[in-house]
Amino acid sequence: MKKKNIPYFSLIIFGILFTLTLGVLFNFIYKGILRNAGIIDDGTDTAVFDKHYVMIVDGSYSEYWMDVYTSASEEAAEDNAYIELKRCDVDSEYTMIDLMNQSIYSDVDGIILQYTGEDGLSDKITEATEKNIPVVTLLNDAPESGRISYVGINAYSLGQTYADMFTELMYDDQAADNIVFFLTDTDSGRNQEQIFTQARAGILSSFASKKTINVSSVEVPANGLFGASEEIRKNFSYSEECPDFVVCFDAATTDIVYQALTDYNLLSQVKIIGYYKSETILKAIEDEKIISTLMLDTDEMGRYAAEALNDYKESGYSNDYYSVSARFVKKGDPWLAQE
Repeated sequence: MKKKNIPYFSLIIFGILFTLTLGVLFNFIYKGILRNAGIIDDGTDTAVFDKHYVMIVDGSYSEYWMDVYTSASEEAAEDNAYIELKRCDVDSEYTMIDLMNQSIYSDVDGIILQYTGEDGLSDKITEATEKNIPVVTLLNDAPESGRISYVGINAYSLGQTYADMFTELMYDDQAADNIVFFLTDTDSGRNQEQIFTQARAGILSSFASKKTINVSSVEVPANGLFGASEEIRKNFSYSEECPDFVVCFDAATTDIVYQALTDYNLLSQVKIIGYYKSETILKAIEDEKIISTLMLDTDEMGRYAAEALNDYKESGYSNDYYSVSARFVKKGDPWLAQE
């Protein structure tokens, strides 16, 4: 009897079709990844970059850093450079050190780093510079590390801005006030501590003979939202001991403070000075639940960071310090209408 080979033939045909289907699918996914990365545009135009930079940030404040990244990418592209974004957050298996190690091992052309003060991070900046990989630090500085530039805010100037704001805010208020600053970077040599110190001195000086004011700070864990929430909520457990004003130094802390005061029904008692923007923050400002929020110019921050790397790669020199603009935004500000 003649054997039937049809089933084997069908299997062969199925295998060929399956393989082709996988090939098409993987090609589609691969092009999608390249398109999202900005390496290809519409699937036909291909961009070839001369330089590969990496931007490493704490992903906890994703909206803020995405705005910075967008600006940096646009500026870098003007000099034919591509920036890869790497984020470290509570759900990530990688630390900032790990991401620096990856970038150094890959021999990238430059690194833009949100300096968090993590143990060993300054040493990694030094290691990168010794291997001719220039590093630009954001928000917090590491001047002893060999970084080529720092892009951030002038701590003295911003501290005085906070002092001026409170002087205006409490000018006609004769009652005693308690102001608490929530600090998320707790190294005494870094920006938030310097801002707080300057703000406190300015506030106390303005009201030295007019009223009693207590200005203090609370260290908030920066390594997880749960720990931060627990520490923040301790300050609102007893309404009679609550501060009159709270100042936040990042968007995540602002959101936590707002939620805690909502849960404890204390929004009418405690006034919030927020930081940057989130959907919660913007709505709370419109509802007059948050007095104002501090906005750093993310366009400047990203543009300056990429500019520093581009300049250094071209000439071996870049500015040591780039100052980013900052201002308080409150209800009625035209900026809110643009969001």
